[in-house]
Amino acid sequence: MRFAFIRAHADEQLGTRIAVIHTQSRQTYGAPRVHMELRVSHGVRCGRKRVARLMRHAGLGGTPPRRFRVVTTDSRHRYPIAPNHVAQDFAVAAPNRDASEELRRRSPPRPQWREDALGAPDAAETSRHLVAA
Repeated sequence: MRFAFIRAHADEQLGTRIAVIHTQSRQTYGAPRVHMELRVSHGVRCGRKRVARLMRHAGLGGTPPRRFRVVTTDSRHRYPIAPNHVAQDFAVAAPNRDASEELRRRSPPRPQWREDALGAPDAAETSRHLVAA
């Protein structure tokens, strides 16, 4: 019974130190950083899980770091905008139609491949080889 009272009193004192460190960090430090601060700066030896438990009971928590966002475009600049020399028209003539379909319809038909273009011998060549053999 006596040990529980001593531990509760030590937890209360440690909790006040944790709260001070947490407020000094602008409420951003979590249990690992508060534990490191207690060990290094204040010389207090205690477990990280004990610090986490006391912070949880006190309702204290660290702030997660902000997500890194890459900023590549500055649309609010004061420089002149380059003229549009391409002047592409992205309007479609009808639903489910695109420019590639128009190009396919307008292009000339592909030439039909013949067997002699692929390297197969003509009938006259075949008969000449048969006669010579």
